[in-house]
Amino acid sequence: MTKNMKTIVIVGLIAIVASLSVAYAALSKTLNITGTATLKQNTWSIAFGSGSCAATGSATAGTVSGSGTTTASVSGVKLALPGDTVTCTVPITNNGTINATLSSISYTAPTISGTSDTDIQGWITTSVTYDGVTLGDNATTNLNNITSASKQSLNTGITKNVVIKYTYSSSATKVPGADVTIGSLAVSTNYVQS
Repeated sequence: MTKNMKTIVIVGLIAIVASLSVAYAALSKTLNITGTATLKQNTWSIAFGSGSCAATGSATAGTVSGSGTTTASVSGVKLALPGDTVTCTVPITNNGTINATLSSISYTAPTISGTSDTDIQGWITTSVTYDGVTLGDNATTNLNNITSASKQSLNTGITKNVVIKYTYSSSATKVPGADVTIGSLAVSTNYVQS
């Protein structure tokens, strides 16, 4: 191959590469994807509503306080005669935007003081129900007794009731000589995100 021929081949190759580059550039396109995302604001708000107590017989109903908070209390309940009852209803409402599930619930029965008479102590009882299910003093059993998902769920805008009932048994055959104190009753619920 002569020098002229080599030059022509090299120039030809350069021309081919240059025209392929121009063709590639003419046929290529860059695509870009851009975007943003927003994490929507939500609220977690489970609180007690405005509760109330009702009395039968000679009992004094008492009051429920703590509406709008996470702690409610019942005070002023007085049982006077056998057969008296006081029933207090305390609503729990999910005012937030996140559905909740009951993860634990416990109930601690009150102590009875002011008398050493075990008969009188036995005639004064309390019971607690959550959404219609009677609770005992074992938190695991309580949650197992609330078996259906509908009982355990507390979705947005839903209210479930805790009902506390104080009873002076109608079969009591004696009355105390002095006031008998029914100590603090505690119900604790814990909710988690569904």
